[in-house]
Amino acid sequence: EALATLESQGWPPHILDVVMKILICRGADKALRIRDELKRALLAMTGTLGWCEEMLVLLEQLPGPEETLRDLEAQGLTESEETNDKLRNAVFRRKQINLLTGGLPMQREAVKWLSAILEVGERDNGVLFVAGDGKTRAAGVAPAMCVPEGFVGSVSINDEFRKVINQFKPQMREVLATSGWPAHIVERLGLKDHNPDAAKPPEKLCTVCGKQFSALWVHRGVCIECEETARDRGRCPFNPRCEVAW
Repeated sequence: EALATLESQGWPPHILDVVMKILICRGADKALRIRDELKRALLAMTGTLGWCEEMLVLLEQLPGPEETLRDLEAQGLTESEETNDKLRNAVFRRKQINLLTGGLPMQREAVKWLSAILEVGERDNGVLFVAGDGKTRAAGVAPAMCVPEGFVGSVSINDEFRKVINQFKPQMREVLATSGWPAHIVERLGLKDHNPDAAKPPEKLCTVCGKQFSALWVHRGVCIECEETARDRGRCPFNPRCEVAW
């Protein structure tokens, strides 16, 4: 479309060639390609969203694990390959329902705002998102992202996750403080069984306390105990350069 517009100007070939090279050097060609790919991505995501919504409706009409188990017990059926298959299928359906239920809100949000971004680009009438990476740490400027009114992003998912964390993490920390780690984890904490000549330890090592854990309890090289200790002090457990005020 852009090329056809340029060619319709009736310019001499050498002028057209210079203009085309300027557009490439100044990023116009890249911007047009991004717009075209955005259109294709939005078309695919919109179609996928509709398909996922339809699948969720169909899956919710099928019996879940609890209902399947009740039906099998009511029929007096004992454990067999057939009954196990029915239960496995019911559990699989529940898993897909959970995935779709959790993913659809984010998918709708992505389609909504990709459409808005494309519309703004087509009309060239403003900016929706502005972000800063806070490189001026000496001045105490924190990273920031400005979003348009109505933008939800992952807030709903984060809120649900935060509810789970707020409910169960204090209980977990109290158990660790009073009873210590379970035996199957305690066996991993020491380094006495680790061969120093090995290429890497058998478990994840915390870079702060030096204890060993399975990957479940270590994130970015910091175990959950050291992470919480750092957060209690108001510090980022992963980047010492982060300001407390952030």
